[in-house]
Amino acid sequence: MKRFPTGASRAVGPEDWGSMGKWLIAGALTFALAPVAVQAQEKLGHGQTGTGQTPPIAAATLFGLPAEKGRVQWPLGLLVLPADEATPLREQLELVLYVVATQAAEGKVNGVCSDFGLEAVRDLRQLLRPHKTAMQDVTYTEAMRFLDRAERGLNRIRMIETGSGGAHP
Repeated sequence: MKRFPTGASRAVGPEDWGSMGKWLIAGALTFALAPVAVQAQEKLGHGQTGTGQTPPIAAATLFGLPAEKGRVQWPLGLLVLPADEATPLREQLELVLYVVATQAAEGKVNGVCSDFGLEAVRDLRQLLRPHKTAMQDVTYTEAMRFLDRAERGLNRIRMIETGSGGAHP
């Protein structure tokens, strides 16, 4: 496992892009898309009645995950994990869900983005497992089900993308 500045761990294999490529993608996603997405959501007036605008469906909703005002509603089991490792992974996954859903709506999904999300799901699952005995069963189960839904959604997008000649490199 390779240690990154955020405290998140990643296994980097020979077929992967390597750490530099992943950090470039993460930086591009974070600095190029996240502020635009948040600003767009704020301008649309989510939750305001009488604006005459219907807020777009949250990306998380498309994956079967709970969402409110365009943001993922994280289960308690994932919120109580050590923040130094879990927070960057939650942010990564939420951003990837938004990007992949946006790409899917445009009909061109990049497999690197969905891979990035699947890695975040796997890393969150690895962080969660050691805390199973410290959590109530329902809290742990809810968190695992959340991760299962995210993983299934990302895998479905990958199957659609690879089956239809999508933009996977």
